[in-house]
Parts: sequence; structure tokens; C-alpha cells
Amino acid sequence: MAGPAQRSRATSRRPGTSRGGPPSRTPRTGRAPDLARLVAAADGGERGLDAIAAAPGARDAVLAELARRRPRLDAPSPWSTALLVRLAGRIGGRQGLEALVPFLADANALVQVEAAEAIDETALPELREILGRLVRAQPDGSFWEAVIGLLEAREERGICRLAIELVERLTAPAALAAAIEALPYLAGPEDAAAVRRTLQRFAADTRAVPGAETPEGPVTIGLVAAQARDALDEDGGTATDDDGDR
Repeated sequence: MAGPAQRSRATSRRPGTSRGGPPSRTPRTGRAPDLARLVAAADGGERGLDAIAAAPGARDAVLAELARRRPRLDAPSPWSTALLVRLAGRIGGRQGLEALVPFLADANALVQVEAAEAIDETALPELREILGRLVRAQPDGSFWEAVIGLLEAREERGICRLAIELVERLTAPAALAAAIEALPYLAGPEDAAAVRRTLQRFAADTRAVPGAETPEGPVTIGLVAAQARDALDEDGGTATDDDGDR
């Protein structure tokens, strides 16, 4: 993880570059959905994806395929996974959201973006519940660092409250540090008091953040919390990044 002074903001903008070509490997017969068909639909634009999402049996097929693939944190998932994630967003509902949330941390940046863009403001209550369950089931710190980074790109009301809840429940130091570091940049004026109370709870936390060092020694959770509190106080509860965005 980068040091506390080095923040990176994820962006929910879809990259303007080409998505690349379809997977070179021919999909196995009998696997649903047919990945070759998904590729053809993508070439036809959004209407083609909507048609597949509305087709009989598509919901179960897409959800089953995403469950089979699972996100990859160590290597990018195939190009076709981004299409499946986007289809899960089209399908919508609780099951669609549960299927795509784990892909927020996929090593393929396009898969991450598709997952982030599929989660709209109306889905925040369900997202909060799903992430709450994953706190107990997913101990990987890198997953949570990616999730926090993508939350930072959101501007909906309620995002800061969701991040506070994650801070209160995360245990992996790297993930906890990323969440704490993000709080002042997610906080609006109405969130500042709650953020300040949360940061104060970690002021004396001596756990070291893996991979983060200063000339004086390891970076601790307490130090990250202190720097986050300073960032919050400097801007009256609405910290900004280097570009002036909240």
C-alpha cells in the first residue's frame, strides 16, 4: 500500500480506449451464456446487451457463469468477464448486485469499472448489506483497498456512512488504513462529526500498515488516523484531492 500521504483516486469513467479483442479461446460448448454471442452483442452496442439481458434464461445463465469465474486479484480476468459483469448490472436486482460486487476488486481494470458503474444510488442499501457480509467472509486486504478506492469515486449521499461502517468492521490493517485515509475525502459537512469520532477511536492504534514506512519507522493505524483527522480539519470537513474534487 502507498504511504498515507500518497492517495490514489479510482475513477468510474469508462476508459476511452478500445476494449481489445474477444477471448482467443473458443468457449466450451454447453456453457451458458454463450460467450461468442456476448462478444457479438457488444459489437452491436448497448441494445445488443439489453436484448441478451431480457432473453429467457439469461438471468440464471449470467449469474451462474459469474459465480463460476469468481474475481481474480492476482491476474486480470478475461475480457469477456467485463461483458458478463455489465450484463449482471442490466439484469439488476439483489442477485445481480451480489454477483458483481466481488468483481470491484478484479485485477482487470475494465471489469472493475463495469462493476462500479453498475451500482447506482438506489442500490446503496443493498450494497451496504452485501459488503457487511463480505467483511466477515473476505479477509483479503487488497480486495478492500480496491473497494475503498472505487467508493472514493462515488458522490452519492450515503457513501461516507457506508465507508464509516467498513472502518468500524475491517480488521486487515492495509484495508483499514485505506478506509481511514479515504474518510475525510468522502465526508460532506453533515458527515464531519461522525468521521471525527471514528478517527478518534483509532488514534492510539499501534498496528503497523504493511508496506508503509517513514524515516522514523513503520506507519501505524494511529498515524493514518491522525493524518486523516488533519485533512478533515484543514478543510472544515470537506477535504479535497489535488485536483480540487471532493
